[in-house]
Amino acid sequence: MRISLSELEQARRDPRAYVRQREGRGGGFFFKSGYATLQRAVFRFHQSKGNLEEAKKYLQESYERQFKHRQKLEGYIEQLERYTLEFANRGNRVFKVRDRLVIPVPEELANQVSVTGQIPRLDFVPSGGYNVWLFAKQPVDWRAELRLPLIQAAYSKKLTAGLNEVKVGVYDFSTATYTDYSFDEQEVTEANHELVDLLQQVTAISSRNTLGHI
Repeated sequence: MRISLSELEQARRDPRAYVRQREGRGGGFFFKSGYATLQRAVFRFHQSKGNLEEAKKYLQESYERQFKHRQKLEGYIEQLERYTLEFANRGNRVFKVRDRLVIPVPEELANQVSVTGQIPRLDFVPSGGYNVWLFAKQPVDWRAELRLPLIQAAYSKKLTAGLNEVKVGVYDFSTATYTDYSFDEQEVTEANHELVDLLQQVTAISSRNTLGHI
């Protein structure tokens, strides 16, 4: 079983319902999303070394191919422009976009479940250290989410940096604001313990459901 980092809160709230929903999912469907198109335009902006016009062109052409009704396009273009402005104001240097992250899990669980996610952006910070950025389309109580300390700790190892050299945060497109967080060793340890407990619950529920269908 592979669990996305973005699904951890859903699993955390109700493991049984999460497993039930996973088992009821079909595969092979693609859902069009203006927000997803906006994110891809952001990646195009960074991959083109900050060419806003190229990113806007990509956003407009992609959106118009996908959607007949284009009333929201202007709003997405505005969000893209605000994003690039706030990015410039921060003064960081992007060194990777769309990075795949795998959260370490105990060996006894590794053959049953994995926790992975795509991280939108990794930055060098001028004063030293790294910023790891997630994207959001509306405000959420991010500090309370299980994934943030897990992501911070995973990148501390991946980048061979101290835990205090890595901050994990969120850019909210709806408010055009950045918020970053830093978790200490105790918070990371507690998050890892909770993750293991959650994965044990989810795999046990999934196994029982499988046996029940045999």
